[in-house]
Amino acid sequence: MFFALAALYGCASAPPQPEPPPATPPPPAAEPEPEITVVRPAPEPPAREIPIELPSVTVMLTSRTPAYEDVAQALAAHFESMSIYDLSDRSQPPVNAFRLINDGTSDVVVAIGLRAARSSVAMSKVPVVFSQVFNYQDHALLGKHSRGVAAIAPMHAQLGAWKEVEPDLASVGLVIGPGHDALIEEAELAAERHGVQVAISIVESDQEAMYYFRRMIREVDGFWLLPDNRILSARALREMVQQADRHGVSVLVPNKNILSTGGTISVSTVAADIAARIRDIIERIGQGQLDAVPPMTALTEIRVETKTASLKRQSTAAGVAAQGRSDDD
Repeated sequence: MFFALAALYGCASAPPQPEPPPATPPPPAAEPEPEITVVRPAPEPPAREIPIELPSVTVMLTSRTPAYEDVAQALAAHFESMSIYDLSDRSQPPVNAFRLINDGTSDVVVAIGLRAARSSVAMSKVPVVFSQVFNYQDHALLGKHSRGVAAIAPMHAQLGAWKEVEPDLASVGLVIGPGHDALIEEAELAAERHGVQVAISIVESDQEAMYYFRRMIREVDGFWLLPDNRILSARALREMVQQADRHGVSVLVPNKNILSTGGTISVSTVAADIAARIRDIIERIGQGQLDAVPPMTALTEIRVETKTASLKRQSTAAGVAAQGRSDDD
């Protein structure tokens, strides 16, 4: 009985048990992020190259000599509309050609050689671009409607090529006719750039050129010849290269054909380069930018040849000879 009461009492006196906390509901499942579609703009098609319509061109040749005709042939690769007149062909009087040009059959005249340049500047009513004229300043060829392309490579490129072939070259002599102050300054700057002393004499005739040549020949390592026909007759040129050869003096000549009679190295122009520079000028003329074209445009390539090797065409920027035989020689 006692035990029964104790059990009852214990049950009665036991504190109530706390109720368990309500279960925490699980967090709601995260909704999947909506898939984002990235829309990228379609790439723009490359701009369509609009071909430049070049003006129609008439080429006036002084004669059919290779130096002139090679440039005319190179020009043909640039122009669809091009006609050629040869002033040495007596069946085509220049006045007839310019009558047609001035009547509207051509937009630009390209004159190659001195006679063609003089005739074109005098008679053409459309812009004139001339080339292959060394003494252009003697004939007032530059004007409001005429521009020229240099007849020789930049002087620094010529001297650089020479130094590449003859690294010991330390002093050179140069005779030149009057009127080439800018060219003289260019030669002096080129000599300073390449560490070469240059002695320059301005002369009036081939006899005077020979006089200064004989004075210089024993004092220089090389002689620098330019295509100035006012002071370098065929006789004087032949005598110079022969005397230089006897004295062991190097000679740079402007034409590879002279190497057969003497001379050490020739640095000449490239017909394709002349044609490309003419095209550049004509393109700007077609855009109405003639006034922005410099009076004379420099060339960008030269051909370097020696007695023993025909070297590659090269850019005038470096002014050094590129080794190896040219593919287009």
